Amino acid sequence: MTETREPAMPDQDSQPSRTAQNAWLQNARRRELLALGVIALLALAIRVAWLGSIPGNITADEADNLKTIFSIQTRSEPGFFGLDWKPQPAMSMYLVSGFMQVFGQDIFGMRMASAVLSTLALLPFYALARRVVGPLAALGGAALLASGLWYLNFSRSGWENVHVALYALVAARAFTVARERRQLRWFALAGAACALGLYGYFAGRFIIVALLAYAPVALWQARGYRWRIVASYAVMTLTALLLFAPQVPAIKEDSGLFNRRTDRVNVFNRPKPYHGEDTNLGILKMQIERNAKGFLLFDGEVFTKGRYGPEGKSLYDPITGGLMLGGLAVSLLLRRQGTSLWWFMLFIPLLGTQIPTTATPDGARALIAAPFMYLYVALALDWLIGFAARHARRVALAGAVAGVALLAVFNVYSYFTWIQSPSALEAREPAVELSDYDAWRRSVIEDYTDRAGRHDQQPEPHPLPTSTTVRLAQ
Repeated sequence: MTETREPAMPDQDSQPSRTAQNAWLQNARRRELLALGVIALLALAIRVAWLGSIPGNITADEADNLKTIFSIQTRSEPGFFGLDWKPQPAMSMYLVSGFMQVFGQDIFGMRMASAVLSTLALLPFYALARRVVGPLAALGGAALLASGLWYLNFSRSGWENVHVALYALVAARAFTVARERRQLRWFALAGAACALGLYGYFAGRFIIVALLAYAPVALWQARGYRWRIVASYAVMTLTALLLFAPQVPAIKEDSGLFNRRTDRVNVFNRPKPYHGEDTNLGILKMQIERNAKGFLLFDGEVFTKGRYGPEGKSLYDPITGGLMLGGLAVSLLLRRQGTSLWWFMLFIPLLGTQIPTTATPDGARALIAAPFMYLYVALALDWLIGFAARHARRVALAGAVAGVALLAVFNVYSYFTWIQSPSALEAREPAVELSDYDAWRRSVIEDYTDRAGRHDQQPEPHPLPTSTTVRLAQ
C-alpha cells in the first residue's frame, strides 16, 4: 500500500550473489543521500540569495536583537547565562553574534544563523521521515519544508525562533533512535536538545513538555522493559536540567522579569471582554476555533500579521495543507507505526503557543510545529506514491518528482514576490531602513562605548521601546 522504507532490491534470481545485493543497496543509499545533499544545497541557496537586501528592511525584533548583540560585542552584556531584551536566555544572541563574527557585521551576517540552522534542520527531518516512509516521500517532504513560504520567511530572518525547529527535530530523532536501540546515550542526546530548546526561543520550552507527555504511550508500548523506559526518561530529563542549571540563577534573580513576556501575551490576563468574550471559557472556545480554522482549515482571514506571511492568506498553500491533513488521516486511520510521537511534537507545541496567547494564530510562535506538519505531508506523499505505483510505478515516481518540484518552485516564487511587495514592507514597520543601517549601528555602538567609558555597569533589560529605537530619524 505504501512505498517501502528501503529501496526495492532486484529479484533474487537476477542477483544471486549476496555481495552484489549489498553493493546494489549501498549504491541506492548513496543516490538517496546525494539527492538529500542536493536538496539541502538548494535550500541553503534560496536562503542566502540576496539575504542582505531581501527582506528590504530590519524589523523591530531584528533591531532589538541587534542591540543586544552589539552590547555583547561591546561590553559583554548580558553574559552568556544572562537574559536578553525579551527577556529570554541570551544564548541565542551569542549564537547570532558568532555568525556575525564569521559572515560580517551586516544584515547578511545577522540573518545567516537562521539560514544555516534552518537548512541543517532538514537532516534530522529526513532521518525521522525515513523511519516511516520511503526515500522519495521523505525527500519530497524535505523539499516542501525547505521551500514553504512560512518556514522560508523565518529562515531568512534575524529572529531566532526558527532555531528551535532544529532543536525539536534533533530531540525527536534522538528520542526515536533511543527507544529503538534502547541506548541511554541517545536519551542523553535528546535531553541535550531539550536543554537547547530551554535556552532558545520561548516555544522551545515545549520540546521537553512534548516528550514528557509522550511517556504514557512509550510505557504502554514498552511491554517487558518498562523500567528501562523509566530510567531512560530520567536520563533525558536529568541531562536537560543539568545543562540548563547555569541559567537558573539569572531567572531566580528576577523571575518577574523572566516571565514578563509570558504574562503580557497570556490571553486570560487581557481585559474582558476580549473579542466579545466575557468569560475564560468563552475565550478558550474562541481560541480553539480560530486556530483550528487557521492551521487545519486554511482560513486565511484569521492570519492578520502581514510580516509573518501574506495577510489574509494561510501560512501554507492549499496543496501542502491538503497533504498534511491526508497524512494525519493516514497516521490515524491506518495506524502507521512510528508516527505516534509526531502527534505529540506537533500538537503540544502548537496548542501551547497558540491557545493561551493573544493575537493567534501566530506564525512566529507556531513555527516550532512546522517541521512536524511536513512530516505528515511526507506521509501522505508516501501513501499516494504507493497507491499509484500499484498501477504504474514509473509514472507514479515521475509524477511525484515533478509535482513536488513544481510546488517548491511556486512557493519560492510566492515568497520572493510577497516579501518584496509594498504591503509586506509596510507590515514589517516600524523598521530600520537598509540604507540607514550603518549609521544606526554606529550610533548604537557609540552609545554602549560611552556607557562603558563611564563605567556604567547597569544592565539594560530592554534597550528602549521598540517604536522609538528602530527609526533613525527619531
